[in-house]
Amino acid sequence: MRHDGHDDERREVETARGPAPRHWRDRPAYELLTATVEILAARTVAIDDAVRERRHSQLVVLGAGLDARAWRMRKLPQTTVFEVDRPASQADKRMRVRNLEPVTEELAFVPVEFGTDSLTGALESAGHRSELPTTWIWEGVLPYLTTDQVRATLADVAERSAPGSQLIATYPQR
Repeated sequence: MRHDGHDDERREVETARGPAPRHWRDRPAYELLTATVEILAARTVAIDDAVRERRHSQLVVLGAGLDARAWRMRKLPQTTVFEVDRPASQADKRMRVRNLEPVTEELAFVPVEFGTDSLTGALESAGHRSELPTTWIWEGVLPYLTTDQVRATLADVAERSAPGSQLIATYPQR
């Protein structure tokens, strides 16, 4: 087993892949994790299909976190991927992917603190071209933002979106 500082995460994944624990104390965490995996797998497939359908030359992942599309989606070879996230999250991700090669035309890490930094300015500086259609992915981020941060981000997305662009967002229902 590799020891890269993420052994606790690997143990959780291995637990979810195995049989259900027999002891009742271990069941709630197992059930929560396996239910989450089922939802995330379906959500990932639906988003991937939408990205493939449009085949835009630009893909912006808002709140990219550990999103791996730039490393796993072989249908993105002529696409520039812009991963937008907090600088600390990007530092962690860069460490995790340091030995991996992206399968995209180009990959740009765009550091942005939502609600503080200018998304428009950061994307422009990273080479995003507002005259080209863009696919935007906003997956699993909305619950962590205020209403004002959501509105400001949507205004920036609208400003940088050429005709034919698409926004794919996931959000919880109250």
